[in-house]
Amino acid sequence: MKVAFVGSREFRDLSLVDLAVDKQPEGTIIISGGARGTDTRAETRAKERGLTVISYRPFRRSDGRWQIEKWTFVPGEEATVEAYEEKGRPKTYYSFGQAAFARNEFILRAADKAIVFWHGIKEHSGTWNDLEILRRMKKWYLLIRFDADWETFTWSEYYKPGGGEKYGSQ
Repeated sequence: MKVAFVGSREFRDLSLVDLAVDKQPEGTIIISGGARGTDTRAETRAKERGLTVISYRPFRRSDGRWQIEKWTFVPGEEATVEAYEEKGRPKTYYSFGQAAFARNEFILRAADKAIVFWHGIKEHSGTWNDLEILRRMKKWYLLIRFDADWETFTWSEYYKPGGGEKYGSQ
């Protein structure tokens, strides 16, 4: 099973990320994007547990364009890094923002399901974009959301394709 861990860089209660990683069965592959906050916490915790991690990370090339690298961390082996390719060649982007939004889709396309940590602010949010992508792909996800005040856990939402209610919340 491949599980994407994505979320807001400002998500404060990273112990929830640890808990969600700890709940994954042995053999799970964690897929993320290397951004600070949710992504790096999930990657770090997964490595501590001995799980394989795949991380899609934007990087700036010498010509100023951006590209995505796929980092793979397998327990007991050296990390491998390769350019993410589409149709046999690397895709490039003019800005970090373009690369980051493209990376989000690569992460979610590679995963079987996703766990999303979000602070609830939509404007220019990669996490909001992740939710839109997941809904379009009709992939299973669990959303854990806190209000912007960081004090109140407001709700969680899930989507389970092919079963009962499409969306649920608590």
